Amino acid sequence: SAPGSGNCHTTDITISDCSNRAVLRSLAATPAEVEMHFGPGGEQLQLQPGQALTWTARGELLQVTPVEREGAQDDWEYYRYDARSQRVVKGSRRQTGSGTQTQRVVYLPGLELRTKSSGESLQTVVAGDVRLLHWESGKPEGLNNDGLRYSYDNLTGNCGLEVDENGCIISAEEYYPYGGTSLWTGRGETEADYKTVRYSGKEQDATGLYYYGYRYYQPWAGRWASADPAGAVDGLNLYRMCRNNPVTFRD
Repeated sequence: SAPGSGNCHTTDITISDCSNRAVLRSLAATPAEVEMHFGPGGEQLQLQPGQALTWTARGELLQVTPVEREGAQDDWEYYRYDARSQRVVKGSRRQTGSGTQTQRVVYLPGLELRTKSSGESLQTVVAGDVRLLHWESGKPEGLNNDGLRYSYDNLTGNCGLEVDENGCIISAEEYYPYGGTSLWTGRGETEADYKTVRYSGKEQDATGLYYYGYRYYQPWAGRWASADPAGAVDGLNLYRMCRNNPVTFRD
């Protein structure tokens, strides 16, 4: 998004001249250039300039490469799925000034297992809108082990408030209609960073994408990264979000 007049923001999108596919203008300056950014199955091949997307033959996002380096290891985030195309593993590698950092998340029914190369091992028990965080090792200083976090959503399912077992606010977040964060506050930066449920009640990956179960959503563009797997049941545009009315509808 780029600043517009007053408090408004605009996003420039280039739409294909032969389909409903579209990308940010930073990827394609003219309609004729849009189609080269999509695979034969309708999956987007670049997230931002220089950030490649890799897909499986079943239309599942396999890997995002947010940083490519010549003569050195790239940064990447990868995903693995079960037989129903539901995500069960997420992993990432990132180069920093102090070395290589890796993270891995395993998703089980009602349980998330999160590990980091720093030695942190976190088990998150999920029951509806309540999450319990239990550290096996590497607990950050100042956080309580086995602490409860209650999420409160608005009418379109966005998680705006997190409180602890005493009703004290952990973090508060407000969103622009298409999912960008307009306001974020928390009683502690480290504690607030462990919030994983956000826009539409979904998890936002390090890439900025939101995972919805069968597709990935780009909040900065207001569009999906792949076509609707259900076809044209929600209209002929297979990439638009909530019929272009996210204030009223939710996916």
